[in-house]
Amino acid sequence: MAPQIILYAYPESPFGQKLIQVLVLKQLPYAHVLVPRMPPRSALADSLGVTYRRIPVLAIGNDVFLDTSLAVLALERIFPANPLSTASWGLQTASSFFWADRAVFRVAASLLPWDKMPDAFVKDRSSYMGNKIDTQAIIKNRPNAESAMRSHLAVIEAQLSKLSSPSNFILNTSSPTYLDLTLSFTLNWVASFRTAPHLFDSFPLVAAWLARLSSAVKAATASHPTKGVPNKMSAEDAAKIVHGSKPDQGECVADAGEPLLREKWLSLGAMVDVTPDDNGKVPQKGRLVGLNAEQAVLEVVGAGGKTCRVHAPRMGFTVRASK
Repeated sequence: MAPQIILYAYPESPFGQKLIQVLVLKQLPYAHVLVPRMPPRSALADSLGVTYRRIPVLAIGNDVFLDTSLAVLALERIFPANPLSTASWGLQTASSFFWADRAVFRVAASLLPWDKMPDAFVKDRSSYMGNKIDTQAIIKNRPNAESAMRSHLAVIEAQLSKLSSPSNFILNTSSPTYLDLTLSFTLNWVASFRTAPHLFDSFPLVAAWLARLSSAVKAATASHPTKGVPNKMSAEDAAKIVHGSKPDQGECVADAGEPLLREKWLSLGAMVDVTPDDNGKVPQKGRLVGLNAEQAVLEVVGAGGKTCRVHAPRMGFTVRASK
């Protein structure tokens, strides 16, 4: 029996929307636990012991994945049907993580309508970023942000100009890939702000590609087992499923050649902290049970002393012995 997929997210989360599109295109039914836009999030922290600051979080049975990039890798391995990894998978993951999810997304966030954001949200995001957000300075700097975004759009436009067929997607595939979704969700997010209304005017191939992707997602939604509608689930019911499932041992690998293990900076079975290295630097504590070049795996204690396996990517995260 396939493990239950549970998405922890709030509706406005752009990365949550990206992961929903992944699940729809892969034709995977899933449950959804609604969490607040801002911490605290008891469905994660109290029920599962997951203190990770970012959203979304994806549970696949007992295995809980802290980053969309790692969650998609797991989905591709555990559910290989309808793959998004059909072309240049290493290039896709690297481009998604270091370019689309960081460089492009960072510029996109500068185009948010910060002057319309509630004070509580700005304060929370200041804490998330590690410095006070000056909304007026960001708005004043908007032409620079729009100019920077045009540079990214020019790269995408150039790539699209090399397609062998105008109906293909960004890596010249006949169906969408993960890189298509990673780039498009950010660009659609920017378009929804309406703070740069002429941003796409000089990039007709980008506009046509976004329309193709939208059509592909609509078609996948129509054929999805639940028409893309998740099973809404309470935090308590979700925790019962997570804690009642067995971890996937294939997702927990310790590499004897890993330098942090070889040099005894870390030891399997010891308590460690896993923390993003850019923002949202809230440590996730747990007992180290797996470590390799791709991920760190922690056993984390939740409500009632029950445990789950929490997975964090190595790229963009630090792993240190707990003090």
